[in-house]
Amino acid sequence: GQGRIFYRRRSDNTAKKAGNLAEFCERWGRRYDFLLVLDADSLMAGDSVVKMARLMELNPGAGILQVPPQNVGRSTLFARLQQFAGRIYGPIVAAGAAAWQLGDSNYWGHNAILRMAPFIEHCGLPVLPGQQPFGGHILSHDFVEAALMRRAGYTVWLVPELGGSYEQPPPDLLAYAQRDRRWCQGNLQHMGLVMAGGLHPMSRMHFLMGVMSYVASPLWLIFLVSGLFAALHEWFFAPATLLEFQSTLPGGDAFDTVGALQLMALSLALLWVPRLMGLGLVLADREEATRMGGRFKLVLSVALEGVVSTLMAPVMMLFQSHFVFGTLLGYKVNWSSQQREDTDLPWSEALRRHKWHMVIGVVLAALTVAVAPGMLAWLSPVILGLWLSPAISVFTARASLGLWAQRRGLFLIPEEVQPPTVLVRAQELAEEELEPVGDALDHVLTDPRAHALHLALLEAHPTASVPVALASARRKLLAGGVEPLSAQEKSAVLLDARTLSELRGRRLGVQA
Repeated sequence: GQGRIFYRRRSDNTAKKAGNLAEFCERWGRRYDFLLVLDADSLMAGDSVVKMARLMELNPGAGILQVPPQNVGRSTLFARLQQFAGRIYGPIVAAGAAAWQLGDSNYWGHNAILRMAPFIEHCGLPVLPGQQPFGGHILSHDFVEAALMRRAGYTVWLVPELGGSYEQPPPDLLAYAQRDRRWCQGNLQHMGLVMAGGLHPMSRMHFLMGVMSYVASPLWLIFLVSGLFAALHEWFFAPATLLEFQSTLPGGDAFDTVGALQLMALSLALLWVPRLMGLGLVLADREEATRMGGRFKLVLSVALEGVVSTLMAPVMMLFQSHFVFGTLLGYKVNWSSQQREDTDLPWSEALRRHKWHMVIGVVLAALTVAVAPGMLAWLSPVILGLWLSPAISVFTARASLGLWAQRRGLFLIPEEVQPPTVLVRAQELAEEELEPVGDALDHVLTDPRAHALHLALLEAHPTASVPVALASARRKLLAGGVEPLSAQEKSAVLLDARTLSELRGRRLGVQA
């Protein structure tokens, strides 16, 4: 691939991923017709990529074509639950979104192909006025780029039929919440863009849907707290009014049982109808059901996933409420790389991160028992989820439990039973043992191939900008190399092509 495959690493990581895309577009983008965007954990089948490029060629009005990625490749119980849920319910959601959005769909930032010319011309991102979290560089760039592409008259398509698109889920609940915090700030930043001029109405809806995906959690929290405060107010300050209200309800109950049942039925319908539709489609396909453990274990897996998701929901409600309120109060997050390894979660970390969740669960239970004991059964999923939050995080983070479930045919996905070629090859490469490198600088100076490759990947730094660490390292090395280099000095040398060439030449001269 020499001369055809290039590796870039920016020394200045301004604007993060959006900055990477912008720099590529400015320097090299016009050499290409299309750009395939991938994340660090993305995988795409070759035939799917070819079909994406062919569809873009056959449809010159298409600006972005997004293929929904399927979660694969993790072993922890939490990740396997995510993979299974995405495989059962994801196709229904993606097909529905593609059917009603048509060419006004959204872009998720990876596993998608972009048309370079209009992307370069119309999708440059502004720096928003003010400070973070609402000002500065746009974090969730993908929604905005899709809106700008649509504003320019090009269509954006979601194409779930292509398949062959994969990514890895976070390994545990806390890593999932960490990623969610970054997404929360990025989506809330879009509130200032909803009324931007010239946007397609569907683009404005995508912005609002992204905002509501996080604002829904504090709304749920406010709903619960408001009910408790209303009950406490009536209990302490207007008991006569409370008794009068109870007398109007069937049987003089402490709360409106009929209304509560109706609200719960509606909520369960919204949560479970897509699940049941997805389950029904898989059950109707005998081969697909067999690859997912058989019909009985498939139904059992859906039921267990529903129980665990129900217990996790109040924990994520509090996490997301904290993120939303924190963003509104001006706290900004560190947009760092997410955890990508399956590692057991220590109890100490789980207790530290969930201690306030447990406290809130205890307070909620105590208030419910004191004011309206009849509501305890209705709130039990919320209370239990908060009480058990450390245990849920610890046990679902264990790969041993995920593999145990896999051996028993639970939470299986077809990609595990009959893995496609791209996943098999990726696993083989991941398992290859590379030769360890003790000293990177010594390796670059002694290994001819490593030296040539390293220099090919470097950009020459002008002499006028030589840092203090490089000057100190050059003094030590060119004076005989007796005095050891610090880690900072080694890094400076590895980034300077001139010094590396001089040192390599000296070593070759000594050997000759």
